[in-house]
Amino acid sequence: MKKNRAFFSVGIIIEIWEGGLRNAERSFTVETTIIVDFTHTNASVRAKSPTQILRDMSKQLRKEIYKNAFELSEKFPEKPSLEAGPEEEIAYTKELLKALEEGIAGCGSRKIQNLFMEMKELLEEETIRDIRSKDDKDAAMSGR
Repeated sequence: MKKNRAFFSVGIIIEIWEGGLRNAERSFTVETTIIVDFTHTNASVRAKSPTQILRDMSKQLRKEIYKNAFELSEKFPEKPSLEAGPEEEIAYTKELLKALEEGIAGCGSRKIQNLFMEMKELLEEETIRDIRSKDDKDAAMSGR
């Protein structure tokens, strides 16, 4: 009897696997993302526009500066409006980084310096318009 139960269990597993494959094939033509493993799930479910990612990162940097190096907050440029597009947000972020560049090196806060470097690296990459998650740089919209 044990052989039959083991064979029966394998049969169920195969059936579940084939059902999953059928679902993946159906969604392949409709969706822009297929989740192969859990790596990109968060980025796919909570996909953000490049504008929103830059806003979130600059907001996080400003908050840390207010907490740990308040004197640098006097150098903040004026924030763009909420309706601003990606070009305005990129220009603001570059202006913010340029204004803070000298002061951040001497502020002594490792967190502020890391945020600054992350933002600078993100702006230097040409893929800024394709990125979907600030936490997972590989989770970008694909043309494939």
